[in-house]
Amino acid sequence: WIVEGDISKFFDCVNHTKLCKQLYGMGIRDQRVLMIIKAMLKAGIMDEIQINPLGTVQGGIISPLLANVYLHSFDQWVTREWENKKTKQTYATPSIQQEALKKRSHLKPAYLVRYADDWILAADTKRNAEKWKQRISNYLRSNLKLTLSAEKTVITNVREKPIHFLGCECKMVKGKSRAGYVTRTMPDRTRLKSKVKELHQKLSTLKRCKNKEALIHEINVVNATIRGIIQYYQCTTWVNIILSKYAYNLKWKAKRVLDKYGGIWLPANEVNNLTSVHADYTMGIPAVTYKYAKIGITSLAFCKWKKTQLKNPEESPFTIEGRKLYQERTGKTPLRARADELLSLHLSKIISKGATDKKYNFEYFLNRAYAFNPDKGKCRVCDEELKPFNLHIHHIDPHLPQASVNRVNNLAAVHEHCHRQIHSREDYASLGKKIWKKIIAFREKLNRLM
Repeated sequence: WIVEGDISKFFDCVNHTKLCKQLYGMGIRDQRVLMIIKAMLKAGIMDEIQINPLGTVQGGIISPLLANVYLHSFDQWVTREWENKKTKQTYATPSIQQEALKKRSHLKPAYLVRYADDWILAADTKRNAEKWKQRISNYLRSNLKLTLSAEKTVITNVREKPIHFLGCECKMVKGKSRAGYVTRTMPDRTRLKSKVKELHQKLSTLKRCKNKEALIHEINVVNATIRGIIQYYQCTTWVNIILSKYAYNLKWKAKRVLDKYGGIWLPANEVNNLTSVHADYTMGIPAVTYKYAKIGITSLAFCKWKKTQLKNPEESPFTIEGRKLYQERTGKTPLRARADELLSLHLSKIISKGATDKKYNFEYFLNRAYAFNPDKGKCRVCDEELKPFNLHIHHIDPHLPQASVNRVNNLAAVHEHCHRQIHSREDYASLGKKIWKKIIAFREKLNRLM
């Protein structure tokens, strides 16, 4: 049995004094920081003279973090009542302790899952779920000055009806064994319909593009939206079944829009964009030709279930060991997928508006990924691993004709600091013979061609 919790107007009802005390208790003792946070909380709406006595800014970047701080005591209270219950006797493992408590105590088992102000609580019986719902309502009202919504907080048997949590539907269904159950998850169909409706509206805007450059940018925006939906829902077991239902109509809508620009059908693995996705599919997608390249609109059907990994609590940007764990995890991302991360929408927008040097066009935009792959995602100068945030693409010969300057064999993927070293006149022999030799080689090509 699951209690689907809904805190009524949570972001409007956060008590500022209580929140600041909690921040202080968690170790934030700098009064200047606390005063800045309090000023942010009290800041009113522009053009209005009234300040906010309660609540946090909805949509503000700091609001989800402050929600976690405010509800941290709620988490601790629930876990103290069951998962981390203190007992006189010491047990070898938590599971042994919980089995003993079930047999020898009147405690009500409960497991809380919370994300910001959205939470669910799992209980073993309907009666216990009802008792927990009442206890939580009392705790929130007396300790955090919050109200549990009586209408929206429901108790659900997940074997009979799915629960809705963070945009997903979850239900327990019978597995292959007689007594066993497995979890079936899928995108929340109501929310997904609204997202698909927005996609259809985005596709309609493609008809109003003034030129091919603007069209390519809008295609990039649509593709980023489609891939964003897929990446959010790929943790659900039925992601391919549900998303495929919407893919057909979306594909034909895209084709009708692109007909104005000479749209064609192409196998997905023959287009030049999103190669990490399209390389595995031969299904036809609508595409347009831009110079030598074929730019396609991707499909919602190009999705697979991806098993999610549990968060390692040791992974952190604040410790050496934590950063090492992060590097190990992100380094496992397939090379083609890391290459597609270079296709930044910011750069795409700048190119579409003609705000860059003429050699930085969409041919350059697409070939950045191809230049990244031959060296296996490593810098051509120092041979260290490249990340999107510190990567530059160097034109080996920037004076070639426009038709040749952005060919893959004229592009080199390097670190930002290595790129500066190539164009500098300083001596970098201290970096080592191998690296210095490569820098000299790139400089000689530039100098010979100038």
